[in-house]
Amino acid sequence: MCCLPPRARDTRESLSVTKGLKDEMQRRRCSRADYSQKNISSTLKRDRDTFVRRSKCFPFCGRRNTTEEKICTFSTPLEERQKEREREMVYSLLSRAAATTTTTTTTTTQKWRSSSFPFPRKKKKGWNDANKENTGRRRRRRRRRGIRAVVQSSSTPNNPDDDDDETTSVIIVGGGLAGLAAATRLQKDNIPYVLLESSDGFGGRARTDVVNGYTLDRGFAIYLSSYEECNRIFDLDDLDLRTFYAGADVRFENRFYRVADPFRHTADALPSLLPEHKIGSPLDKVLVGLVRLQTVFLRVKPLQRESEKTIEERLSEFGFSDEMVDRFFRPFLGGIFFNPELTTDSRLFDFVMRSLALGENCLPAKGIGAMAEQLVGKLDENSVHKNAKVEEIKNVEDGAVEVRVNMVNKEGQKTTSIKRGKKCILAVEGPECDRLLGTKDKQREKGVGTTCVYFSCDKPYDAKNPMLYLDGEKYKGSKGGKKTLVNNCCFPSVVSPTYAPNGKHLCSASIIGVPSELSDEQIGERVKSELSEWFGESITSSFELLKVYRIPFAQPVQTPSAKGGGKNAFEQTCESGAMKNVYLAGDHRDAATFDGALMSGRRCAEYAKSNGMF
Repeated sequence: MCCLPPRARDTRESLSVTKGLKDEMQRRRCSRADYSQKNISSTLKRDRDTFVRRSKCFPFCGRRNTTEEKICTFSTPLEERQKEREREMVYSLLSRAAATTTTTTTTTTQKWRSSSFPFPRKKKKGWNDANKENTGRRRRRRRRRGIRAVVQSSSTPNNPDDDDDETTSVIIVGGGLAGLAAATRLQKDNIPYVLLESSDGFGGRARTDVVNGYTLDRGFAIYLSSYEECNRIFDLDDLDLRTFYAGADVRFENRFYRVADPFRHTADALPSLLPEHKIGSPLDKVLVGLVRLQTVFLRVKPLQRESEKTIEERLSEFGFSDEMVDRFFRPFLGGIFFNPELTTDSRLFDFVMRSLALGENCLPAKGIGAMAEQLVGKLDENSVHKNAKVEEIKNVEDGAVEVRVNMVNKEGQKTTSIKRGKKCILAVEGPECDRLLGTKDKQREKGVGTTCVYFSCDKPYDAKNPMLYLDGEKYKGSKGGKKTLVNNCCFPSVVSPTYAPNGKHLCSASIIGVPSELSDEQIGERVKSELSEWFGESITSSFELLKVYRIPFAQPVQTPSAKGGGKNAFEQTCESGAMKNVYLAGDHRDAATFDGALMSGRRCAEYAKSNGMF
């Protein structure tokens, strides 16, 4: 006979029964036969009846529902698996219905979350594999996040306040050559980035259009084969460079005079030493050769010198005559820097003369835009976006940069999103840079412009020699010469037949500045009239206007006062000075050349990498 008090005796007996219940449960879990498909219903019923019967004797062995005062049913491993399948079905139905019934989905999701099960879902290691349980929990957590994202996007798809912020390491604003060079460098270093271009294509001012089968560069531009950065970053075989004649034909007093490179076209250069040659004196031709030798051997890195002189002052120091300056250098260098007054920094003159001596004037077979297309082809298509106009840039509390951008998706719908990055590179023009930074730099605001006019024609003036034609009378004398529009002209289809359809040719005429008072048709008529005097009616009678490109900001101002006379004038710091972790790239930070833009972008990407933890 037991001598224990009644309460202790009941406790001992209840513990014994509980232990027996656990043994029975363990035995049934280990027996797979009881959980076969045909015994499911009987097994569940037997487990439930056994537990309820014993719970009546020992209430503390079961859980009571305080609201309904009913004994909770026991959950077996098989029931857990069935409930898991039911939850997966609920998730599937919710995901399908979220896009159309937002309110219903949200309510159903909340109800599911608030529902409780008889026992906690936590399992002992002996029941199931812990790794599988953790994997299931992560999977269910991801599903819940997915439902919330679908519900949110279906409710307000175009509201930037409700969209999830996109975060990356570096945000690049601007898809010109500088921005593309920065992206190429970051991708090489496996640094995540996002490139945003406001226009409908990449390349900035170095873009090419195809109009009626003609390849039209957006502004006359020449690729110099001696550009070191270009040769390093581009596949030259893919560009398929076609060369100009090393020299120019200068029109003066109703005829053309050839100024040729004496080291490449000696036979053509000798007649320029005769007194009948009106473009400079024989001494001027000798001085041109001396300048060439000096820039090659004595001025190896001309952009890294100190100087505050203009090109006009530099030419005067060399001893060039006024006739040589007005008839050749002003139209020639004016077509390069869009500044016939020759107030451009003299270091750029040395750079151009050195590049011309070491290389050749070229055009890619597919146009200048082939450079940008080649760079874009190397980048991740998911990281570059066009039609993405950046409206605002600001710093956030953690030192990151937040960018608000208006984008146009593939369906043509406008959306606004917020992108965050640890660093931001502004590879845009000077005025756009000031707008985004909220600053006002007088030198950065200024720029020089040009207008490019294209004609289709049946035949060129000289089909054998891909020449550059200059107007030697436009700047003749102190009165400024003739009041004409055309500064220089060429036939790109002679340089590369790919610029025009078979049997046709392309003529390109450049104007310094933008004549805003004239329409495109008026510009085309005046330019055609002037070229008729150059080449004759037999050539221009077949001219048909294709396109007029007005480029008010073709280059930044590059005078000594704007750039500064120091050694770093053409390699300025990447820091913006206005915002933290915002860096500047572009031709306004370096020389306004293809090479300068590429170097600026690469250098800015390297600077961002060295100052960030990626």
